[in-house]
Amino acid sequence: MTFTIRRRGALGSVITAEYVCPKHGRFSINVERTCTGDAPDSYPCPAFNSCDSEMESVRDWPTDKPCGLPATWTPSPPRLKFPYATAAVKGRPDEQPSPYHMNTESLADDPDSLPEFRAGRDRVWRDWRDGEIKKAVS
Repeated sequence: MTFTIRRRGALGSVITAEYVCPKHGRFSINVERTCTGDAPDSYPCPAFNSCDSEMESVRDWPTDKPCGLPATWTPSPPRLKFPYATAAVKGRPDEQPSPYHMNTESLADDPDSLPEFRAGRDRVWRDWRDGEIKKAVS
């Protein structure tokens, strides 16, 4: 039996991550996934510096530069019904264990093929019985 590791989320797609700036605290932002599929370890803080005093004009606020300090990635608190980022799914076996192993994939693809499926199973067991009889007689 083989197992396949599947990672959800395409590389380069957007993910919401939480970061902590040493000056402005925690913030959430949409970032692009890294080559491993995770959020980047650090991100420049996008918060704008506030005015130094209350007397300064608010009209100068949009011209301030963002903080830019490297904010470190912080794990988000656990959520209910959170889809797992990685899952191990059962794969197909490398080889069929024996010719008598029942394979029902054809029934999954076409449920109307039940008579053909049963005829094939009857043929397998008829051939097995014929082989046993030949062994016993010879």
